Amino acid sequence: MILDHIKNLYRYYEINPGLKIVNDFIKNNHLDKINITEKIRITDDVLIIPISGMQSDSAKKLLEAHREWIDIHCSVYGCDSIVFKNKSECILLETAYNDADDYMLFKDEYEGELKVPQNYFCIITPEMAHMAMCGNTEITKFVFKVRYLID
Repeated sequence: MILDHIKNLYRYYEINPGLKIVNDFIKNNHLDKINITEKIRITDDVLIIPISGMQSDSAKKLLEAHREWIDIHCSVYGCDSIVFKNKSECILLETAYNDADDYMLFKDEYEGELKVPQNYFCIITPEMAHMAMCGNTEITKFVFKVRYLID
């Protein structure tokens, strides 16, 4: 997992070429001015999911994991709270892998918690099971989904 200020996203382009697409989109649209209310696809390998609402400590009861997509959680307003655990150590499968939506859920206890303040991002690769929105404050954020291995 990587946590950094949004202005530094360009430093991570080597991880995945989709990160440049995300950064260009943010620079061209100004993160706090993006007005979308539903998931949109930027390219075949990059999409955006807008999320706004109250966080909940009860979200900590499940961990989500992916196989094909990297999550980039970008806090626009408020501070996101993300719990996590290495996927290879998760053993309590709650929901089997859903290929169409690229996720599985685990009921394992999380090992750590990360705060993603306003104007920061967190890159989460498929090796990490996680659950966001685990705090107790209002949040507005975008999750950019980037295909893990772009050919």
